[in-house]
Amino acid sequence: MRYERLTSPENLTLAWRRITTGMNFSYKRFFRPLYQAYEAGLKANLKLLSEKLSGAWKPSPPQKLFMPKPSGLLRPIGLLNLEDQIVLQAVANAFARKLKVRRKAVEGTQVFSNILPSAADGSIFFLEPWQTSYARFRKKVERYYSAGYRWIAHFDLSAFF
Repeated sequence: MRYERLTSPENLTLAWRRITTGMNFSYKRFFRPLYQAYEAGLKANLKLLSEKLSGAWKPSPPQKLFMPKPSGLLRPIGLLNLEDQIVLQAVANAFARKLKVRRKAVEGTQVFSNILPSAADGSIFFLEPWQTSYARFRKKVERYYSAGYRWIAHFDLSAFF
């Protein structure tokens, strides 16, 4: 990955668009006013960030919040600084471009997790909607079932994390 491409205004702009159009509403609600203020001077803000990435930029420590869960326990939430969000999304953009070709061979056959859209380089949406992948998974299961396979798989992803 070339550092110039990572820090380019185009990649930072794409990162910004992907952050602001993401479906993680519960996280974004903490930043809504900040997003609006940053957007007002977006071009200048991203230019300044690009310049910072040439030497003076350092990530900030995340802010921690503890949100109560129905069980009475507290869920820790780490809130990233706005510029850190942009930089990390820009890194994700660059890696996604590189890995898309290698991953394409197993998507929809063995991997049904988050999948990049076909137009990954320019789409403001970083991932396909989960329903698209899930529909592929269901079709695959139905095909195996119709072929005579009879098995049950149980996945407990929440316990994994």
